[in-house]
Amino acid sequence: MKRHWFKRNLLFIPLSFAVFIIGIALLHSRAAPAGIGTVPQIVSFTALPAVAEPGQAVTLAWNARGTDSVELNWAAGGQSDAAEPERANLPAIGRITVHPNQDTVYKLTCETADGPMCSTSVTVRTALR
Repeated sequence: MKRHWFKRNLLFIPLSFAVFIIGIALLHSRAAPAGIGTVPQIVSFTALPAVAEPGQAVTLAWNARGTDSVELNWAAGGQSDAAEPERANLPAIGRITVHPNQDTVYKLTCETADGPMCSTSVTVRTALR
């Protein structure tokens, strides 16, 4: 009698295992895509040189992760931040050249579509002539 049960269920065992594996694969494929539900991170944001002559070229470079939007604002001579970004829709990894005439604070802001954001700033000092 046991031999008959085994022959009848021989196909059932591998088929059950296959359904189990397919179910696991489907659950894994429904995981949130990268970037969703994560907080963006600014890995680095630098200004070179950090002290420059007025009007001298300064390179701002950044590296951000997990972000959908990168914006750059600046305020010269102690003014408050601008309401609108000076540069918007920047890449997550990039650089830009600026020519400050006075001490200037540059603020990099990263944001995701879900809302989490982060920001950091660098200050470029101008040397007296």
